[in-house]
Amino acid sequence: MTLDDTWSAFSGTTSNPGNVWRANVPAITLSHTAVRGPFPRALTGSLTGFLPNETVTYRLDAATALTGSPAAVDGAGAAGITSLSIPAAAEGAHVVHAIGGQGSQASVPIVVDTVAPVVSSSASPAANGNGWHSSVPVQVTLAGTDGSGSGVAQIRYTTDGSDPVSSGTAQTYAAPFAVTSSTTVRFVATDVAGNSSATGTRAVTIDTTAPGTPVLSFSALSNAYWNGGGSTVWYRGGQSGGSFTVTASSSDAQSGIGSWAMPNLGTGWTAPGTTSPQTYAWSSAHPAVPGTVTVTAHNAAGLSASAPFSATPDNTGPAGGSVDFVNGAAPASITVTFSAGTDAGVGVLGAAPLLQRAQATLTGNTCGSFGAFATVTGGTNPSSPFTDATPAIGRCYRYQYVVADVLGNTTTYGSANVAKRYSTYAAAVGGAPSLGRWYRLGEATISADNMTGATGATLQSRAGETAATWTKLLGSADGIITDLGRLRKGGNSTYGNVYYTNAIPPSADYKVEAYSSQKADNDIRLTEDAGGLVGRVNTGTNSYYMARREHYASTGYLRLYRVVNGTPTKIGEYAGIGMNPIGDWFNLSLDMNGTTIRVLEDGLERISYVDTTANRITAAGRAGITLGDALGAIANTHTNSHGLHFDNFRVTPPMADETGAADGLYYVTTTLGGSGALTGDSNTAAAYNGGQDSSRAARPVLDTFTAEYWFKSTQGLYLNPGFAGGAALVDADATGAADDWGSSLRSDGRVVAGVGDAGGSDVAIQSATGFNDGAWHHVAFTRNGVTGALALYVDGVLQATGTGPATTRDAGTLIRFGRRASDGANAYLGSLDEVAVYHGELSAQEILAHHNLGRGQG
Repeated sequence: MTLDDTWSAFSGTTSNPGNVWRANVPAITLSHTAVRGPFPRALTGSLTGFLPNETVTYRLDAATALTGSPAAVDGAGAAGITSLSIPAAAEGAHVVHAIGGQGSQASVPIVVDTVAPVVSSSASPAANGNGWHSSVPVQVTLAGTDGSGSGVAQIRYTTDGSDPVSSGTAQTYAAPFAVTSSTTVRFVATDVAGNSSATGTRAVTIDTTAPGTPVLSFSALSNAYWNGGGSTVWYRGGQSGGSFTVTASSSDAQSGIGSWAMPNLGTGWTAPGTTSPQTYAWSSAHPAVPGTVTVTAHNAAGLSASAPFSATPDNTGPAGGSVDFVNGAAPASITVTFSAGTDAGVGVLGAAPLLQRAQATLTGNTCGSFGAFATVTGGTNPSSPFTDATPAIGRCYRYQYVVADVLGNTTTYGSANVAKRYSTYAAAVGGAPSLGRWYRLGEATISADNMTGATGATLQSRAGETAATWTKLLGSADGIITDLGRLRKGGNSTYGNVYYTNAIPPSADYKVEAYSSQKADNDIRLTEDAGGLVGRVNTGTNSYYMARREHYASTGYLRLYRVVNGTPTKIGEYAGIGMNPIGDWFNLSLDMNGTTIRVLEDGLERISYVDTTANRITAAGRAGITLGDALGAIANTHTNSHGLHFDNFRVTPPMADETGAADGLYYVTTTLGGSGALTGDSNTAAAYNGGQDSSRAARPVLDTFTAEYWFKSTQGLYLNPGFAGGAALVDADATGAADDWGSSLRSDGRVVAGVGDAGGSDVAIQSATGFNDGAWHHVAFTRNGVTGALALYVDGVLQATGTGPATTRDAGTLIRFGRRASDGANAYLGSLDEVAVYHGELSAQEILAHHNLGRGQG
């Protein structure tokens, strides 16, 4: 079989009407099988398998003739198509036919495609509603479709935002790719026909970082406060309304702040929104306490950051402050100290604090009704200490310090103290709340006789110094003045007598005293001797109390009698005085105070009897002396050198304690009725002679105390630094190392005051020198029983301070003026006045006020 043989069958896609079998099948190829405009579109191609030199025509589909070249193949049945014009045709599939003149035919399918493909993108995971991704990587998928066209040939893309058509960084898409940072993906799809889609873009926005921590500030504060820093806003929830605005700020460099979550503060507060700033308000008192709540910033990527704040109620004012001022006598200018305390809530003071005072009329020591408090002059935002220079005499004052926190919560600090502007020294001392003892020393001597007169003169023939005209009540023997100016019994082998003076004591409470001594010729005592003092003498009934010395051969007694209608009853006895050295003098005292009748020897109580019998003697009567045995049992002979002698007879009232706590006694020749220390006050003073004179009372037990007095002297003793080493002023010294105290005057004019210690560590403090200048000086010595702190003031000026033991001052038994309490030594020569002891520390202002009042300076 040869290839040139003719067959009757049709083979391939070639129409062969002559049924000629060919070894080469006619074929047509085109340069483009997908054709896009513009039309007509010239294609090229090739023809093969045609008959040698066969003519060729071209047709689109079944009926559309095409213009093409060449019009015939060569001798080998082939030709190159140099031009084949494709006209505009419907979109889609078509067939181009090449038809040979000898019956050969070849066809090739083409697609007319003038529509660009469609390209899309997607990201995984998907972006949030704001278009942001919060995690990496983000997988980007590209996809293209070409409908009925020629199909997508390729997709080109860039991830740097450049043009995917022209950029050198463009890549051909093969599979999903990862993006790890925000960028714009640009892409374009091209179909087989060469149509290119519009360049598509996908912004891949990635933010994996949370916003910055919110910064909170608070403003529009009504009944609220913020200090400009920190995260606490204080509010005054007790008020019926208020508000504050929270402004939150944050930054996010990538996606930015998308929204805010503002907290709900609870019941009673306005509901929050989702924006900043946010105003919170309440309209009735005491809304819910929010505590610590959180403000949250969300960025566009959905990441968040939070900041807390505390809305804290503060309905109370500051606490722990105080106001203090003198309690009692006040000087012309009152010093007020105060402190604002602290505020446990908002902690910041608000409006300027106020110092206010109220006043009342001072009548005696009683304050009337206080008026309303009003701010003192200069009392707005004052500094402590503050001096109020406007108080008036005769007024009482109270002060209060009003402070508020910045929210307006107010605290008023008050004090129970009452400052009193007294008009007199006596009113000030008497009004002191802590006054324990007050001896004004203003008593007058009732009767006094120093037994001066002609030797041998009878007692009744001359008069003593003060109300001492003598009358003999009974007895035959007279009282005789000795050659040494003493008093003895006269007569030979006679019984005794009783005399009384013309002085009428103002009350039944008084003391009769005299010095007494037993004289003895050749040191041989009278074997029986008697003499003494009488008081409350009823001259009409021959009734009285009698304190008497009685001496026998080897012993002696002090005896106390009640004589009623001439009949004696012994009601007390003390044995043991008979062995006193012959010629020694001692002070014999008969002290009568209510129903208590006492006999004292040199100030020491020897007999005390409480007379509650029906025969007790209660009227003041008269006072006097008894010489010899007036009871008719002992008859003897006294001479100027033998027997009992008496001297320095005195009748004195009690040293009155104005508080009524413990009256004292004047001793020996203490001079009463001298000019007092106080200007404009007729009350008198007591003077001491630097010898046997003194005054004393039972000592008070003291812890915290003040001893206050006035003195005038040109004396002073020694330069001893101890409080008991100078001339005793006001003294409660006890023997040895003891918990005692006292004050004295040195020869250089220093006032020394201090306290003792049972352990031996006495502490004394001293004033400046020169106070023994013969002028009146005011002294105040204070001691704190808790801290042991000591302070000494003279004339209202602080002289010295110190610290001593803090134990109770309870040693000894006496408080004594003019001589040392423990042993009677260190006698003082000078005057004392207005001795007061307080169970508390007088303040510096009280002391200054007392001094100024004493000077008449108000």
